[in-house]
Amino acid sequence: MANPEKSLQITELDATPRRELSVKEYRGRVRAVRFDHTRVATGSDPDTVELCRLPAGARLLGGLSFIRWTAGGAALVGAIGTRAHVNAQTGAVVTESAARFQTALAFTAAGLAFFSANSVMLTAVDKDTILGEATVFMTTSALAAPIGFKVTGELFYVLD
Repeated sequence: MANPEKSLQITELDATPRRELSVKEYRGRVRAVRFDHTRVATGSDPDTVELCRLPAGARLLGGLSFIRWTAGGAALVGAIGTRAHVNAQTGAVVTESAARFQTALAFTAAGLAFFSANSVMLTAVDKDTILGEATVFMTTSALAAPIGFKVTGELFYVLD
């Protein structure tokens, strides 16, 4: 085989002297955080639900991470993002981003969405590291979710 092209990571590993890769690129441990929420009372419009927390330094794996929901009724749309949090390295505040991971999720019928299926994830999150412990939350636009509306999922990430 004549001189194949190489990814940046293989180029680093083949270099002399060999350059070590970050655990977020090679040999990292995959971890998961699970969330499960069922709407039990009527709330405000729009609804906000805090789903889980990701630790500082986590790099979300969009192709594995997913959210599943029951039917939410006509015109129920939502987004998933992170609350404002403090960058663990610099102390600076990272602003809240309501649609950091998912935007325009149609909750009208029961469904499932992998985070990598969203253009927000493809352009930002697969290369994005959570800079400080961050609370992941979901919002619904315009309408409150009905009582009994259920959201579950798992976020997979590499940390060390």
